[in-house]
Amino acid sequence: MVALQYFSPDYRTSAERFRAAAAQWRGAAATFTHPAQRGRQGEPLAIDVAWFGPSDAERVFLYTLGMHGLEGFAGCAILLQWLDSVGGRLPPGQAVLAVHAVNPWGFSHLSRTTENNVDLNRNFIDFAGGELRDNPIYAELHPLLCPEDWTPETIAAGRAAMAQANERHGVPAVTDALARGQYDFPDGLFYGGRAPEWSHRTLAEILRRFLPAGRRVTAIDLHTGLGPYGQPYFLCFHPPESAAYARVAESFGEGVREADKSYLGGVRPRFSGLLVDALGTLVEHRSFTALVIEFGTRPHNQVKDSLRLDRWLKFGRPDPAADRAALYAQVLEDYCPSSADWRRSVLSQSNELLSRALSM
Repeated sequence: MVALQYFSPDYRTSAERFRAAAAQWRGAAATFTHPAQRGRQGEPLAIDVAWFGPSDAERVFLYTLGMHGLEGFAGCAILLQWLDSVGGRLPPGQAVLAVHAVNPWGFSHLSRTTENNVDLNRNFIDFAGGELRDNPIYAELHPLLCPEDWTPETIAAGRAAMAQANERHGVPAVTDALARGQYDFPDGLFYGGRAPEWSHRTLAEILRRFLPAGRRVTAIDLHTGLGPYGQPYFLCFHPPESAAYARVAESFGEGVREADKSYLGGVRPRFSGLLVDALGTLVEHRSFTALVIEFGTRPHNQVKDSLRLDRWLKFGRPDPAADRAALYAQVLEDYCPSSADWRRSVLSQSNELLSRALSM
């Protein structure tokens, strides 16, 4: 396969290529089909999994993609290229558990959210025993960030509201309010839901069934959007003083520590419901190390506007003059640029990154 062809044109093709790779490299595979939803082309939606390597491997590399739906295009391309490069050959005592399209609805429908507008990476919390945190700054911003109409005026009004909030509350507080998730506005941004989503429940079942207890687990959750254009950006959520953080920093270098300093305002938000945090309890591990790898796409303000457009396409007032196909294509472009240079940059670096993860 020519390198750039690892990028699929749609969810259906990506899922088919993942299943074919599992068969080619003798992975033990399974498909978990969504019981209620269909894809953009009417196709079934599913989370697909494949286990490569010996069933009794001491070390397991868990690779997840498509948590934010359409970000899975890059995640799958990276995985397919890497599987071809290693040719099914893994170090002794090593296995790989790959999960394709954690959020298949978003992947197929070109959205970052689930079918319920839930940001799945804010949904991995204990809804029964935990208390949902209030988010008053987001509540203040919600009407202007989530307009009924998508026009140059409403786009500008949202940006102005953000600038005013930064002046009033401070950049770190506003960054925290937007990034950590909110649980009160089902039609809003970063909505974490009120119960575990189907994808959340299904992934928990997959891990119970496929990931044996007592292994040394390394997890990579692949995303796009944040960071310099076409470059990897590392987000480690282990405590900086922990052994797991030290393992990540040793394998991935100063970029891990630098990312902690690069949030707007210089303070990491208090995220809620992240998969990589939940994995520490969902997986019965002997040691556990997790990292989010992002590949940067567009300037930060453009990516934020794309979040708002994604939301408007679900809830906004219908506009007969709007070219909805072009707007969906714009969202996709902001999270998976069609530029050959961007795609080459991602693929030229990703094999080494996954190989480093295997060594953690």
